[in-house]
Amino acid sequence: MKIFEIIFEIIGKNLWEWIKNGWRKKNEGDNSKGFKMKDKITVITANAAGGAREENANPQFLGQIIAKEKPDIVGIQEAVVCWDGNNKIVDSIEMLNKEMDTPYQCFFSPTLDSQIHSHPGKWSSSRFKNFSHSQEGDGFLISKKYQIMDFWSDRPGQPIAITITTPSLFLGNRDTGPRQIIIARLKDNQQKYEFYFAITHLTTLKMEKRGNVEEGNSKITRQASKNRRKQIEHILYIMGQLPTEAPIILVGDFNATLNSPEMKILQKKFFSVTKLQSKMGEFTHIRHKIFIDHIFFFPKRCLDKDTCYLLDPKNASDHKPVVAKLEIKF
Repeated sequence: MKIFEIIFEIIGKNLWEWIKNGWRKKNEGDNSKGFKMKDKITVITANAAGGAREENANPQFLGQIIAKEKPDIVGIQEAVVCWDGNNKIVDSIEMLNKEMDTPYQCFFSPTLDSQIHSHPGKWSSSRFKNFSHSQEGDGFLISKKYQIMDFWSDRPGQPIAITITTPSLFLGNRDTGPRQIIIARLKDNQQKYEFYFAITHLTTLKMEKRGNVEEGNSKITRQASKNRRKQIEHILYIMGQLPTEAPIILVGDFNATLNSPEMKILQKKFFSVTKLQSKMGEFTHIRHKIFIDHIFFFPKRCLDKDTCYLLDPKNASDHKPVVAKLEIKF
């Protein structure tokens, strides 16, 4: 075993012990904290179907569907930005924003860039082949009722994007694509409360059985679950390092159902707002009919009420957007 593998093994074991025993323990266990106010926040997570065929990816139409819900925050996975020379031709998140009743604050962080991850297996598809430069990644739209704050001061700032896995070589497929988490520290404009909003998109491997982990039990399925577990452990570590003990909303395409081993780890700390819909047999991935797009909240004691439901994307995406109406105590 190489020396760096030994070091990683030691760090990984210690990290997991820390996650189990010490993660934001003060915030989670302090039930004596008095709440000063409540506020209602509508959150949506949606996969914009990045590199999918045109008939299954229509950001403009997806924006029209989402706008009807009047969300406060929208998290988007598989957003794309494409240029022809110096001219930006496609921008998924800006296209969504144009369909909203009022303009939102937009943020995009690429995980794949055709000038860096140049494998033709990704960029030769019909969606990208006519552009000189393309990016795919994650981002969000945030209502202007919130101010995006710097993480280490009380000044305005920007969200941060943190890589949670980087394969050594991109081979043009989803198995080897980098993954990230994006986190925004938000305060309402009256500066009465703050919270964190985070979005991620976890790994999936070709031929794995995402909705059938126990029965599938194949080598690929087990490896995919193990990969996501490492990503979730990394996310939990990052969340434990946030500078203030404010509530956290975590959304994304986790490429795993709630009963999978890796998602059970996440649920030891985060409350699943989408748990009831998953138990009722609903699904978010239309073709595979599995529930892999989720919304989580921490700590549960700050969540007074929650309502969750799915939207019909009507061919605007191959995933159903998930809506959560949260009443949060601050």
